[in-house]
Amino acid sequence: MIITTNYLIHDPFSGPLHGGASEKVGLMIDDIHENSRNISELIDEIIDKKLRLMGFGHRIYKQQDPRASYMQDILVREKEKFNTIFSYINISQGLAFEVSKRSFFSQRGLYPNPDLFNGLLLRRVGFESHMNTALLCFSRAVGWLAHYYDSIDSKAPILRPQEVYL
Repeated sequence: MIITTNYLIHDPFSGPLHGGASEKVGLMIDDIHENSRNISELIDEIIDKKLRLMGFGHRIYKQQDPRASYMQDILVREKEKFNTIFSYINISQGLAFEVSKRSFFSQRGLYPNPDLFNGLLLRRVGFESHMNTALLCFSRAVGWLAHYYDSIDSKAPILRPQEVYL
């Protein structure tokens, strides 16, 4: 089988590890949903071809990412609010379950990250997967602008945040 889906092709707008991951996860889930793809076979194909499975792994969290766990919990606990996207939630949970069964991923510290679930929350409010990267940028724009204005005010060559993040 030849993979021709656009979630496995390099996107010039995003870097290889960041920026377009949420969109690629959404497109992968769309592909599985629209084409009734077998999740196990898809993961076998990704492993065999040494491709990156988007929605899994993080450079800091080598165990389950707490943000992903929180998002998944919301989708499950509040399922009556998400009944319009229930089939997509099942796919994301199927991906997480299939990956959890494979030592290939756990040996590499690849567990679900927020990108596996955040696109589902965006889909619930009416956005399609191809909008995920743009929405990520919009949501961060206020922080970027605040950072910019702080750097101008501080006149420091490198701005370091003074807050304690938990």
